Amino acid sequence: MLWAIVGLAASGKSTFFKLMTHKGSSGKTGKGLDVAVAHVPDPRIDPLVEVFQPKKITLTEIEFADTIGAVGAGGSVFPELQCADALVLCVRAFDGGFGAPNPIADLQNLLGEFSLFELNVLERKLESIEKGFRTAKPEIKNRLEVESKMICELREHVESGAMICDLELDCARAELVSNFGMLTAKPMLILLSCDEDYFARREEFEAEIADIFPSLPVIAIMTQTELELGELDHESAEMFREEYGLTEPVIDRFVMKAFQTAGIITYFTGGDREVRSWSIEKGSTALDAAGKIHTDLARGFIRAEVVSFEQLIADGGWAEARSAGHLRLEGKDYIVQDGDVMLIKFAV
Repeated sequence: MLWAIVGLAASGKSTFFKLMTHKGSSGKTGKGLDVAVAHVPDPRIDPLVEVFQPKKITLTEIEFADTIGAVGAGGSVFPELQCADALVLCVRAFDGGFGAPNPIADLQNLLGEFSLFELNVLERKLESIEKGFRTAKPEIKNRLEVESKMICELREHVESGAMICDLELDCARAELVSNFGMLTAKPMLILLSCDEDYFARREEFEAEIADIFPSLPVIAIMTQTELELGELDHESAEMFREEYGLTEPVIDRFVMKAFQTAGIITYFTGGDREVRSWSIEKGSTALDAAGKIHTDLARGFIRAEVVSFEQLIADGGWAEARSAGHLRLEGKDYIVQDGDVMLIKFAV
């Protein structure tokens, strides 16, 4: 899953990108995305490793993209954001020589730019439909009329200053929005990029943001401080984190919030060769999970043996869970749950 980090100048987005991926800026200029991958830690991995004693451990991955170039007209990076699965809206909550921060104003500015971009996309689509309508066959004209009406409805909503994610869309409109790459239809997570002083006031900022943008979740992170802590030895870093009241690593906190925002869950596969975590959309089936592992598993799917992480650990192993009758046999339509440990049976 690709999370694109976007923000106004001096928002701390590139620092956050480096914090998550341990990769510095590529030094590119102009437009585009600087993409890097981070492994997603999960506290359930270690107990699974104790149970299976595997030769290999593989963690699910999350992709981050740092936007290169200016936000707004004349230097917009927004076309590149259309390929992202979700967006991190990075706003400044530190002084840093730039003056007192105003996260609300920055968010309104950023989302206003999103709206202008979306209106431009919708206008171009309407122009394209109008041109195609003149020479279209009758059955095609009917489809274009329906599509044009839906686009006009979306345009009216965006012109009002609202976000598309706040609309209740039927299947046809949801497909249209997806095809157009509308930015505010994507899962969005507000990142308050804080220094120590403003991190202490994070609840105040979060409450203000929630009043104006109630549908957008917020996470506060001391981006520069966390980056510097990452360069210390473990004992020193933990001592400073304790002073700041930070009880878990920053990537753990972010990923948990990001997965909740985007509706992503984690399931596991395990054996003596490998223990592996996988991420998938909430509501996905056992067949979807099999296909995520390998297309052959989906093509030849027979059934899935499933046990919850908690039950497997309580039983002490796969064989013990089977003996206790805790392994369930599920078909292809089974809805995968967060923490499921799965063994896919297949034949090709």
